[in-house]
Amino acid sequence: MTLDEVQRLGLAKGILVVLAIIATGVMVAHGRWPDNKGFSDSFELIKIGALPLVTLVVSFYFPKSHG
Repeated sequence: MTLDEVQRLGLAKGILVVLAIIATGVMVAHGRWPDNKGFSDSFELIKIGALPLVTLVVSFYFPKSHG
C-alpha cells in the first residue's frame, strides 16, 4: 500500500488531532482533579511521551526549507 503526499498529510493531521484531543482532556482532568493518581499518571505520560511524539510528527511533515 502506498500513500501519496496528500494522503500522508491527512493521516498526520488526523493523528495530531486525536493526540491533541486526548492531551487536552487529560490536562483538563488533571487540573480539575489533581489528587487523582490515574489522571496524574496519565498527565505524566502525555507530558513525557505524547508531546515529543507530536514534535517528531510535525518536524517530519513540515521540514525546514533550505531556501
